[in-house]
Amino acid sequence: MVLFVCQGGGSGSAGYLLTFPPRARRGEVKPNRNHDRGSHMTSDLVVRAEREREIVSSPEAQALQQAIFKAVRAYSDFLERHDGLIWGRDGDDGLPTMMAQALVITADYGADYGSIDITLKDGALDQLYGEGADPDPGLLQDDTPAGKH
Repeated sequence: MVLFVCQGGGSGSAGYLLTFPPRARRGEVKPNRNHDRGSHMTSDLVVRAEREREIVSSPEAQALQQAIFKAVRAYSDFLERHDGLIWGRDGDDGLPTMMAQALVITADYGADYGSIDITLKDGALDQLYGEGADPDPGLLQDDTPAGKH
């Protein structure tokens, strides 16, 4: 799975997270779940992690990642230009209201191999058809649970 997240910040800035594999950070080796199988499994994991790091750090991978960043930034900017999709009108405090938490792009290597999904996390479609929650629950005017209105 490749996961790219473009997440809104408080000042209109966006943060990026690109994971290969999910939740792994560059240089971080996760504990081996099969620690009782001996050092062979650990050494195999270390070898595979080194190979992965080598591949994702290659010039070709870096160029592809930059293309992904550029395309996602362009799509994110496109979405932000449409009022009410990412940011709502200014609230009582003068700050815009967050209408969607993050732009998530997922390439599936599992059961739905080859599919690519683009979702506005906690956006209107995610709240209505997925498991999204209202990113600004203070807007609810009644006792409706956040994300289920």
